[in-house]
Amino acid sequence: MIADLSYQEVLRTIGAVLDGAGDDIANIALLAEAATVSAPGWTAEQVWDRGALEAEMAAQRGWRAAPHRAPARAAGRTSHDLRVVGWMLDAQGVGPYAVTLARSAVRVRLPNGEVQTIARSSPPSMDA
Repeated sequence: MIADLSYQEVLRTIGAVLDGAGDDIANIALLAEAATVSAPGWTAEQVWDRGALEAEMAAQRGWRAAPHRAPARAAGRTSHDLRVVGWMLDAQGVGPYAVTLARSAVRVRLPNGEVQTIARSSPPSMDA
């Protein structure tokens, strides 16, 4: 059961996995027992139950705490954007939620059927 984990941490964790895979488009279902994730570059939908999420969270905490982490492991745009959405969902309460991550926005279907659209942050500049 993942219901007692914060949506902020669950979505940040999944976002970092998507960042690592180079995916910025995905469909995420946040259910009481698991989160399911599908992305265009993946061969199959991934199911993240509590054990899988906790293992990934621990791994990510480890590389965030490392003094000389590799830039490829730094939190990216998708992780940041999904963390913000998770924070908003924590304020909404228990789901289920359906999250559609597109390049320019994140759409969230709330339990009552209402859809909220949140603009995504700008991608990092290639000039930097």
